[in-house]
Amino acid sequence: MPARIEVNEGDLRAASGKALRAILVVGIVVGVTLLGYFVTPRDPSGNLLFLSPRVAQVASYQHHVQQWAREMRDTEGQMQSLLSAQTADLYAQDSALQDINRNVSSLSDEVDRTSAPDSLAGLHDLMAKAAEAHQQASSALGQWLGAPSPETQAAARNAIEAASGILEQVYTNPWVTVEREATPEDTNGNQ
Repeated sequence: MPARIEVNEGDLRAASGKALRAILVVGIVVGVTLLGYFVTPRDPSGNLLFLSPRVAQVASYQHHVQQWAREMRDTEGQMQSLLSAQTADLYAQDSALQDINRNVSSLSDEVDRTSAPDSLAGLHDLMAKAAEAHQQASSALGQWLGAPSPETQAAARNAIEAASGILEQVYTNPWVTVEREATPEDTNGNQ
């Protein structure tokens, strides 16, 4: 007579419950590990950064500064283009100035709203100064568009150059790395 194996239904349920719990635990561990891998910030070379909350706050602020600096540089380019444009289309100039004013105002609000870690208070002050200088440049550009003259054009050009000079201090700040895009002056060797 062949051997007969008897399995108690209670034992079978207990064994399948244990297996299901083990699969569930392994799934949760794998899921949390994958989630951590995909949401963990990375350094410029792509390596994962494991940050304390304080270090994460510094890295986040540095990221904001990089973004603001790029946007301010783009706005400077728009201001320069508008200043050098030889057009009599007041509507197009007004539309361009409105875009510039909107960008500058938005950047200024973001800089003011974003709190900086205590260790980067100086950088925050420099960003606020750069945002204010860009607002002044935008205002001077508006003055030139409203009353075009050699004096208002020179004032607008000087205000844009002053804003650019303050932004250059951000680019050279040792606490933040901002990849600087080449400007036409850089490529011509005039700077």
